[in-house]
Amino acid sequence: MIALLLRCIIIYALLVAALRLTGKRQMGELEISELITTLILSEVAVAPISDPDIPVLNSILPVFALSAFEVIVTFFTSKSPKLRSIIAGRPNAVIKDGEIDQDELKKLRLSAAELMAQLRVAGSPDPSKLQYAFFEEDGQLSVVEKDSDYIFSLICDGKLHSFNIREAGWSEERVKSFLDRHNTDISQVFLMTLDQNGKISIIYKEE
Repeated sequence: MIALLLRCIIIYALLVAALRLTGKRQMGELEISELITTLILSEVAVAPISDPDIPVLNSILPVFALSAFEVIVTFFTSKSPKLRSIIAGRPNAVIKDGEIDQDELKKLRLSAAELMAQLRVAGSPDPSKLQYAFFEEDGQLSVVEKDSDYIFSLICDGKLHSFNIREAGWSEERVKSFLDRHNTDISQVFLMTLDQNGKISIIYKEE
């Protein structure tokens, strides 16, 4: 009994260290790669507890190898929007200007009843009053009311965000042209936003 208790304490401490290393958020906010890593970690960690014949050391290397892999994946996806869209997916706009995009719902395999349930949870049960409703990469529904000022993120971390650029009615060439007129390179931009009134804000990367 004491040996099993010690194993549980060791594995618990090991998982706490691993999850702190990878910077995990709340379970409801996990992206696909993070969820997969968490599930595998739980399987690897539980083995020495369920089978006393398996040494605890057998879990240490796989746990930290998986954690390191998740950190590496997160680093590269933060640098490449295309890679991020492949691994984590992209936001899906299911409502635009008060209209439900039924094709987008079909891609997500969601019914109208499921969408309405999510809207009620978000506190916005009337689709006609929404400017946008997005299913984010982590599966959470975010809504933007028509009377609120929506901000389009055109550039994040020096990378163009094609979806937001299209939704804003711009093009990538227009964004690049705007930066050229201000003698600014895309790689210098930490964040470039555009509101519905046409106001552009730029935050430059710190040297």
